[in-house]
Amino acid sequence: MTTPVLIAAELRELLPADPLPAATVTWIRTDEATPAGPFEAIVPLLSRRIGPAELERLPRLRLVANCAVGVDNVDLEACAARGVAVTNTPDVLTDATADLTLALLLAVTRRFKEGEALLRDDR
Repeated sequence: MTTPVLIAAELRELLPADPLPAATVTWIRTDEATPAGPFEAIVPLLSRRIGPAELERLPRLRLVANCAVGVDNVDLEACAARGVAVTNTPDVLTDATADLTLALLLAVTRRFKEGEALLRDDR
């Protein structure tokens, strides 16, 4: 018997064809409601709320593996009351945020936008 798991469909192209060999994966799109069923784990994106209503539809849920830096979309108290563990992906965006910040600082201080406009105008 395999473990039934819900995973955000948006992650499908980033994962191997069989991301959890010991599990039966059901892919859920952002525009779909969280389905009811015997799922033991869910891997949602930040856009999917996990609160009392979702937990009620997932009575066997044991894990919310949030694919986000934070857990703003997860009702931690409701999960704790049901014994559901909650994880997230801290620091996954730290380097990308630092890179973008430095790139924006360079763009502003070196006036890249104005320079690009001059190049496009052949000046």
